[in-house]
Amino acid sequence: MKKKLFLAGLLVAALMTASCSDDISDDKGGSNDSKNEVGYVKVSINLPSASGNMTKANENGNDNFDDGVEAEYNVNDVILAIFEGTSESDASCINIENLTELIPAKVGDNITVKYSTRTIEIKKPAENKKLYALVIANGKSTYENNLAGKKLSDLNTIAEPVDLSKIADTSDKGNFLMTNSPISNEPGAAQKSDSREVTTLVPLTVYDTEAQAEVNSPDQIYLERAVAKVTTSVKGGGNVLTIRSNNQSATYNEATVTFEGWRLQLTNKKFYPVRNVADWKTWDTYYVGNELNRFYGYVEKPYRVYWAIDPNYGTTNDGDLNKYQKVSDVTEWNELGNNEYCAENTTTAGQMSQSKLTNVLLKAKFRLKDATENDNLFMGANTSTIYKENDFINLAKSKLTGENALSSSENIKVKADATAKTITTAEGVKTVFCKNDGSADSELSDAQAAAILTATDGTIKFYKGGVMYYYSTVIKHFGNKPTEFNGDTANPSYEEDKHLGRYGVVRNNWYELRINSVSGPGEPEIPTIPDEPVDKKHSYINAEINVLSWAKRTEDIDI
Repeated sequence: MKKKLFLAGLLVAALMTASCSDDISDDKGGSNDSKNEVGYVKVSINLPSASGNMTKANENGNDNFDDGVEAEYNVNDVILAIFEGTSESDASCINIENLTELIPAKVGDNITVKYSTRTIEIKKPAENKKLYALVIANGKSTYENNLAGKKLSDLNTIAEPVDLSKIADTSDKGNFLMTNSPISNEPGAAQKSDSREVTTLVPLTVYDTEAQAEVNSPDQIYLERAVAKVTTSVKGGGNVLTIRSNNQSATYNEATVTFEGWRLQLTNKKFYPVRNVADWKTWDTYYVGNELNRFYGYVEKPYRVYWAIDPNYGTTNDGDLNKYQKVSDVTEWNELGNNEYCAENTTTAGQMSQSKLTNVLLKAKFRLKDATENDNLFMGANTSTIYKENDFINLAKSKLTGENALSSSENIKVKADATAKTITTAEGVKTVFCKNDGSADSELSDAQAAAILTATDGTIKFYKGGVMYYYSTVIKHFGNKPTEFNGDTANPSYEEDKHLGRYGVVRNNWYELRINSVSGPGEPEIPTIPDEPVDKKHSYINAEINVLSWAKRTEDIDI
């Protein structure tokens, strides 16, 4: 049975008392000219959540919510940063409050909290200024002592190295970094709204009296996790698919593909602690026909924002893989159905290429119909034909004629220490094959190796034990609707207004990739990722991607 997670958090923060007002100085990030007038505030902190029990996506795929696992909701520490300024953009942090003592206690298999309030007096903001709140959960040790004097722009434009052990820890204690979620004051619409505002810091209502604060509703602060989540599985369950190729001449029809594991590929090495949505005014002008704007949610309280700027956004160094975590030698694979987390990875539409976007790498065991398990397999330039080992050796021998012919006592065999690879040279042939004259192994001659290569038009793919690697399609964010691509797939070109967000991963979104079918073989080694537009690449993997925003059911209880 799916575990239900319940959390209701009405947490009230002590911001600063009049007695400590003298401690606020320039070296703590700001000053206050309010003549020490006292005010009162009350805030409610909401962990990543949906409104009510909303689980159905709207027509553009947004607002599709689902529960996560318990560790993704755990809160080990909370700090509240108070900003002061005339607006969100110019406000700077003047004080930090540690709210860890107000963390809800875990009871049994559920996460619960007593719905309680506490009103504390604060120092009012200076004339013509406001107070704003930023909450950081599970980041106290990193951020508590380095927020003073910083603006929001400092936090969502200064990239930090990704350390998943600190921002996406799924151990028993759980430790997912969470910060304020950007919120729109309006839902998406079919045309640009002149009254839309997107804010990240939450304006605090400062009351003159404690009684006023007590009777009024708290200011709502919505948090989101700093990472995205990906789950990969075979549609319908299990890990085996049978190939049903449209190419009736393909020798691999009715072959079985057993998926042994998966990993994320090309994940971002850096992230912003707070989501960067600085370009929201531009996104607000992007529409596809009469479609609703895809960048905003439609379920209120809150209207979520569904795009982001990552640290590599808009960079011009094509193919610079140093900015991404490339998987080249995998020792541990995720089981099908398990989750992996990563920092968000987004690009402009014009730079959507395979070498810049996060995708899924799959490891599988390929078995031809009527073949035995763990057979070595071979494929040439003709991708409709896969050979079992004996069949390929017979083909290779047929090319050894004249002075290259084998003696009656000789044969060709695969070397015991041969590794899987794609072979395009005679020297490469010699690393996989050798002669056997009945007494000892011996090397093929250069001429014999070159002759064998001609059997498959200059390319031989050697799949040791039938192991193959597949790249699924690059992970889609908005996907085909509403960012459908109808252009030239031989030379794809993307437009910002029509295709921005087609591919990418954004924090606090859960991408479920389900493999529907396999139509052909993969690669013998983890392949090099080409620097070309995504829609140009053909994939033998047919998969669908569902994008879910993590959510929880909320229940207020007394304990």
